[in-house]
Amino acid sequence: MERREFKMNPSQILIVPKISKVQHDMRRMNFDKIQLVEFYKKEKLHVDRIFESHDRQVHALETIKKHLPHVRVVNRNEITKDLVSKYKLVITLGGDNHFQYVSHFIKDSLILGINNDPERSEGALNSITSNEIESVIPKILDDDFKIETWTRLETSVEDITISTLAVSEIYIGEESRYTMSRHQLIHNNDVEEQKGSGLLISTGAGSTGWFDSAIRYLHPNGKVISRDAKEVQFLLTEPHKGKFSIYKMTHGIIKENDVFEIISLNDSDGVLLIDSLEKIKIKEGSKIKIKLGEKLRVVNF
Repeated sequence: MERREFKMNPSQILIVPKISKVQHDMRRMNFDKIQLVEFYKKEKLHVDRIFESHDRQVHALETIKKHLPHVRVVNRNEITKDLVSKYKLVITLGGDNHFQYVSHFIKDSLILGINNDPERSEGALNSITSNEIESVIPKILDDDFKIETWTRLETSVEDITISTLAVSEIYIGEESRYTMSRHQLIHNNDVEEQKGSGLLISTGAGSTGWFDSAIRYLHPNGKVISRDAKEVQFLLTEPHKGKFSIYKMTHGIIKENDVFEIISLNDSDGVLLIDSLEKIKIKEGSKIKIKLGEKLRVVNF
């Protein structure tokens, strides 16, 4: 847990809300509300549920703006690393995917995730729900909060560093999961060629997500580690089983000073995915290096 030596001023706070499905669809299709309702009914969607979720998300943003009237609010498609660096605290309003997306723009700023639709969204990475906004804003301004330091992953391809840090996981394999993925692992002087459905490298924050489902063929109860752990895990997903495929490195630990190397042997559409949000095409034979990156500083209470 990190200590800090500053008080929070509202002018130092940036709010990044995720737009609701209703807002997204109205912009995408240029519909008004009546047209959108008719479209949803035609598609046999749950109209009431969709608009109830929209109302909750709008209310969450209005509540923050009411109690912090002078903070800046920007859409997620407007944020840049330069913009974010000007603020001490970035507050995300959305679910896990939105939190991950915004975290990709953060270097030194603090981040607070608020689940703005707790009735419909898991929000595992968020510190609070929208129901708690009114009670935590005074704590933010009074410096009455904790700072957690979450481990992130840094990646390089052919010795070119990827600027985006993963807060949850990195996937390396064929883009189509029904295509066999192939790679060679190099770790702690061990070398192994593998086939399967791709490789996952997961942080503590990611160990309760995709990784948690994927690892249960080895660990039926999962393998969760803390979000500030000075180590991450790797996992071969759905390993190919044959007479030439007896693997010793299906699951392991990458420690703080380790460099984990992968040589991609994917010959169709090899990719590297960062938090399932950023996709980088990987050529056959490319060397990928993964290590622990700069920490993400997360506000909690």
